[in-house]
Amino acid sequence: MKKQKQKTEGSKEPVHREKMYFIGWLCVRILTDFISLILAFATAYGLAFHLSRLAGDPEAPFPDVENPFIGNSVVAYAALFIGVTLLFVYLLGAARARWRYTSVIDIVRLTVGVFVSFLFLLLLTQTFMSGVKISFLILYSLIGLGFMMADRFFNRFVNAIRHYGAAKKILPSHAKRVLIYGGGSVGKMTIELLTNHINGEYVPVAIVDDDSTKKGTEIVGIPVLGGRDRLKEIIEQTEAEAIIIAIQRVTKKALKEIYLACKETGLIVKIVPAMVDGQKEFSTLALEIRDVRMEELLGRDEFEVNMDLINYSIRDKVVMVTGGAGSIGSELCRLALDYDCKHLIVFDVTENSVFFLNQEFQQKYDPSRYTLVIGSVRDKARLKSVFDRYRPDIVFHAAAYKHVPMMEFSPVEAIKNNVLGTANVIDQCNDSGVKKFVLISTDKAVNPANIMGASKRIAEMVVQSKSVTSKTSLAAVRFGNVLGSAGSVVGIFLDQIRKGGPVTLTHREIKRYFMTIPEACRLVMQAGAFAGTGEVFVLDMGEPVYIYDLAVDLIKMNGLVPDQDIEIKVTGLRPGEKLFEELHYDGESVNSTMHKGIFMCKLEDVDPKKFELQLEALKDAIRKEDEETMTQRIFDIVPSAYRECKSEEEKKV
Repeated sequence: MKKQKQKTEGSKEPVHREKMYFIGWLCVRILTDFISLILAFATAYGLAFHLSRLAGDPEAPFPDVENPFIGNSVVAYAALFIGVTLLFVYLLGAARARWRYTSVIDIVRLTVGVFVSFLFLLLLTQTFMSGVKISFLILYSLIGLGFMMADRFFNRFVNAIRHYGAAKKILPSHAKRVLIYGGGSVGKMTIELLTNHINGEYVPVAIVDDDSTKKGTEIVGIPVLGGRDRLKEIIEQTEAEAIIIAIQRVTKKALKEIYLACKETGLIVKIVPAMVDGQKEFSTLALEIRDVRMEELLGRDEFEVNMDLINYSIRDKVVMVTGGAGSIGSELCRLALDYDCKHLIVFDVTENSVFFLNQEFQQKYDPSRYTLVIGSVRDKARLKSVFDRYRPDIVFHAAAYKHVPMMEFSPVEAIKNNVLGTANVIDQCNDSGVKKFVLISTDKAVNPANIMGASKRIAEMVVQSKSVTSKTSLAAVRFGNVLGSAGSVVGIFLDQIRKGGPVTLTHREIKRYFMTIPEACRLVMQAGAFAGTGEVFVLDMGEPVYIYDLAVDLIKMNGLVPDQDIEIKVTGLRPGEKLFEELHYDGESVNSTMHKGIFMCKLEDVDPKKFELQLEALKDAIRKEDEETMTQRIFDIVPSAYRECKSEEEKKV
């Protein structure tokens, strides 16, 4: 308990530090406004005296008669006026914005605060302090407003001078002259944020926009010089060194075309990532500029999140993810935390992956919100211990062996992990009162030509069989390849391109379905809301992609020419590999659900008694470490036309 308490207290340290920073910043803001108002009071006092004399009125701004409330000291009047002004200015929110982010709305708040304080002081002085000149109040309020506005805009004024110098080719040695691709609201905000970072890496010098009506105009002082067709000419004119793509909404096809056009120039190409996510709102307070990721350019456009389903599945729930440090599992963990789960249990057997995941999470999340557990889904005792301690509400089962060639060599291990491990987790879910269980399946489970796919189809059958008597709602979600996962074809191709080639693929006509990891995981979480009676859900993967075309695109995206700079080499199909994958059997009916992008398959019923006998036969082969018998029994349970064809070909050979 003591150790846990220390961990929780330590997690509050960054929050405490942030509060202290804010308090310090607020004190500095109050001090600068206080000084501005002192100067305004002194200036208004001097001007009021001077104007009175010019008008032949020798009276001072304040009466000579001592006031019963504050006397007749100028210092007392100053303290009253400045105190009232600061009170109303800060009550009306004029202190919220940091200097570098001061905007029109902040100036409106400041103006309203000063105006309300003027009305209050006018009422106060005319009622209780007769003799205070209204002309002085007006001068004090206007000059005070001007000084406080000048203070707030000083930082932006300095940056504007710097960026004007950049446009005239006077630039600090560390900064890069950058083109902003996109003259819309996001391009404008990107420019503003870059110009507010006086020591930043990038300095905008021009805007590129394909809208011809914007050519010749300026946005935040930066000229729009033309569209994509003039890109090379604009680069020569401005001596730009980088391009930042900043567009509000862009399809993957359009983004790919823009990226390729920019990449052909040889410049560094960056992106404002919120623009291609589709799930985030662009924030003027959190600008991130990074490299374009290949998965952002490939595949189809993503489906939008149904927040009602996400909230139903995740918010305020204790979520457990088996295989939580893998590619799919780790993204499920991130989303669970992002969507406000009550607590997250990350369960994984690979301690090295868990270590690196924890390194990432410590930078992003409060450590008291998640627990890391090392363990295997094969270990029933370990599962029971974890379930009894944390009592999860929903379990996402992503723990599995997934590499097709490796499982061809190790069918016994495939069944131990992918099938029996799934059964262990479901049994423990039932014993512990878990509400929902979701299996992460694969398109390779349909008409499987390999051990891995067959093991995942049998895992789906475990879900179907156990759902008949299960108190826990069980479901499986089936989808194709994900871009950016560990060992994915995109990563392999990029590594081969970096090494100078060749890029290797197994067949010229091979094709696969692809989607990004974040989208797949968001859809999985939404499908979890449907989990009920052993359903298998299928994600809409769009159109399959030829792997050869993918290789060509990746080579071009790296500014190279296929089969000239980088060779594309065909090596032949690997053991258990098909030319194309299917998302459902021909005999399965596929029905739409309430959410676009998620379909439900109506599978053939599984006879629980027969299936239990088949599982016992698999366990017997496991005990004997009999791989040949294991392979035979796997495909007795999951017949495969592809596997039968392969066997016939091998016999002929």
